[in-house]
Amino acid sequence: MTVVVATIYDKGNRENSGCVIVADKMLSYRDIAVETDGSKLHKLIDLPGLKAVMGAAGTAELIEDFSQRLQENIESALSGKVKKSEIKTVRDVVKLGVKTLNEMVKESVESFLVPYGKSLNDVFKQNVPTDLLTFVGRTIEDNRKTLYRELEVLIAGRDSYGAHIFKIEEGDYVPTDSVGYDAVGSGFESANWTLMHQSYDSRKELPYSLFMSSYAKINAEESLGVGTRTDGFIINGDDIREIRDDEIELLRSKIDEMIRKEKDMKDDYFDLFKNEYMEMRR
Repeated sequence: MTVVVATIYDKGNRENSGCVIVADKMLSYRDIAVETDGSKLHKLIDLPGLKAVMGAAGTAELIEDFSQRLQENIESALSGKVKKSEIKTVRDVVKLGVKTLNEMVKESVESFLVPYGKSLNDVFKQNVPTDLLTFVGRTIEDNRKTLYRELEVLIAGRDSYGAHIFKIEEGDYVPTDSVGYDAVGSGFESANWTLMHQSYDSRKELPYSLFMSSYAKINAEESLGVGTRTDGFIINGDDIREIRDDEIELLRSKIDEMIRKEKDMKDDYFDLFKNEYMEMRR
């Protein structure tokens, strides 16, 4: 699996607010997981006044398929090819993500009907035998649950209303702007716990967001399937900037140093407690 972490900074400041999104580089190919140079982060849209980046957890094939389909749907909507489809906000992008996911569910189910020479329209018109109708219903539910379980999506972006984070899950989307952070993947619990335990404050500036996002990602490396290599983007009103390797190296060195000092401090306080406790027992 993986971990993708997104945080908001300068919340409440419409001019300066933005997002940081980071992820590991462990890619899964069915039952094989390897650290690669590839990225789980995809720029979805980079226009004046509207910017969004997607991070996803799941198999590499599924992530690639979803991101490519979503990109195509975004381009179609922007070109005006799709009637009544506008993209003005990050929420509009996320809604297209939900639509894309449900299209994938529908397509996977329709592939099961090919040997029967039937379509989903035939099924819903009940022009099929009862046993086939039961099979299709069960297949739809199984495929829906599998896809929702195996593909987790986090979208961070900025529009004229400020910075936003959305999670796509269970065929719908959940905004987490009010919390100011979120994560997906096998390391999401560790990452979210870190940010919650540290009382993450989305009103603070970019360096704080960058440090805390990386801290949460590094803590999540203890989870199964989360790699140590990291990449990320900073999203603001002007651009989507990739976090440089030297920035990532500096972040890891300072966070590793902080973690070592925290451990040393705990050891020191344990020794103090032990000495006083033994005195009490005499």
